[in-house]
Amino acid sequence: MQTHVHNNIAKRNNSNRPVDSRTISRSVMIEEVNDISNKQIYDLLHSILAKNTQIEQDIHNNKEEIKKEIQILRQDITTELYNLERENKKLKEKIDKLEEELNSTERQVKKYNVIFYGVKEAGDTVTDLDSILKIFNEKLEVKCSLADFRDIHRIGRKQENKIRPVVAEVINYQLKKVSLENSKKLKDTGIYLSLDYTKQDYQQRKILYTNLKVAKSAGLEAKIHNHTLHIGEDIFTSDDLSQGTPDVLTAAILKLNVEPQNTGENSRNSLKRKNIVEEKPKRSTRIKSTSK
Repeated sequence: MQTHVHNNIAKRNNSNRPVDSRTISRSVMIEEVNDISNKQIYDLLHSILAKNTQIEQDIHNNKEEIKKEIQILRQDITTELYNLERENKKLKEKIDKLEEELNSTERQVKKYNVIFYGVKEAGDTVTDLDSILKIFNEKLEVKCSLADFRDIHRIGRKQENKIRPVVAEVINYQLKKVSLENSKKLKDTGIYLSLDYTKQDYQQRKILYTNLKVAKSAGLEAKIHNHTLHIGEDIFTSDDLSQGTPDVLTAAILKLNVEPQNTGENSRNSLKRKNIVEEKPKRSTRIKSTSK
């Protein structure tokens, strides 16, 4: 066929001019296209469409398989999360139980302890013991002797210009109870007493006394009784208060509308309408006796 095309081109030219190769290539392509029948074109298009249909079907099948795999994966993840949450709940319950047992043991260890604040340091335990004996006998008016104490020691690191508290462990609870009841006699001496709380109990009291202070500042009738905060007829535990400010307290604060308007000296005593920040409860020499 190419020879035939060359001959036709040569006849049309009837000159000695060279024939362009590109012209020959286009002519060859035109002749080849003319030789293709309609049936061949139809067969070619049908083949292309069939392949395209197969490709679409393969894509659809792959999508379905991917969807199934994703569903299975989601189910596996959901099951795994459920198992983890259940295990986490069990572990939390065990930890809470261990912490309560530890706290109970620590309470027993501290059961006969009384902490003295403001007792001047002399540098040795013997002098501290003499000072504590004088406080018991002369200031608290509780008769006792050296035999009434199991141990006396300072707590915390020794620092310049700072007096460390003294922990006195007595031999019986009655001696501790009477000393706490008579602690009001230490007024204006610079010395005061405190129970030796566990870390957990101290944190709970810290939360209770912080909210008690706010409640009283808001004009509410509030008190602490049996490790709970009583505001009117409502009773709250430290766990309740750690979750957020009670509605009754929030309502009282909003009713008073005591938002500080300045940063002067008077604003320090104003009650802020914000989240209550835990603070250390104010120590007092008037400590009521509590049985553990």
